[in-house]
Amino acid sequence: MAWGAVTNFKDRIKDIISAYTGSAGGITDTDSAAVQQFILDGCYDVIEKVKVIDTTAIWEFCIATAFDNNNGQDFDENRDIIGVERNGYPAKAVNFELRHRIGDSDSIHYATEKDPAFYIGPNTSGNGRRLYMLPAATGGEPGQVYYIPDYALTSWDSSTSSIDNFPKKYYEPVILYAAIRLLERNYIELVNEEEDLELAQGIAAGIQVLKTRYAEMFTKPNLGAPE
Repeated sequence: MAWGAVTNFKDRIKDIISAYTGSAGGITDTDSAAVQQFILDGCYDVIEKVKVIDTTAIWEFCIATAFDNNNGQDFDENRDIIGVERNGYPAKAVNFELRHRIGDSDSIHYATEKDPAFYIGPNTSGNGRRLYMLPAATGGEPGQVYYIPDYALTSWDSSTSSIDNFPKKYYEPVILYAAIRLLERNYIELVNEEEDLELAQGIAAGIQVLKTRYAEMFTKPNLGAPE
């Protein structure tokens, strides 16, 4: 799905709401923070759905970080680790309880330069979430970790709208997800306050239309627009 003619996220969401519900599609000041979070939530929802139709597509959403020591890479606050390499060779994941065996040359789990291994567990003080790899990465044979980051918005309500490190070709389904979440928020407020129930019914119908459109996006092999 191509990125629409409207060039910023806020206006695009308003445009979608107006087109599919017939309402004005306004976003109030009290909605602003919630909508920005809905956009970020949409990034991760899109990733989960794209993985179902194309498991290899997960690499499009990754960023990478390199390391050249074995002190344990801090991943306490990062999201899913997708892959690990040592000097270009993929490293296999092993369970934490096997961590001693990957350094034991008599073990079937023994890790080598061309068949490295990694595990994730607490650091030596028992706190945090760290990644360790054997053989240890070095300056000459560095390690590389590919992972899903915490995405961030830039200028969500201007012509320079973007999502840092997220592929632009998937912006449209992300924005559609946010529009659905905003409409759900508005619907709940109307029902709870017992205000304009006729409008609430119209919003409910619009939500179902948009959910159907959102689901249909993930049935198409060319979901993302060229960047």
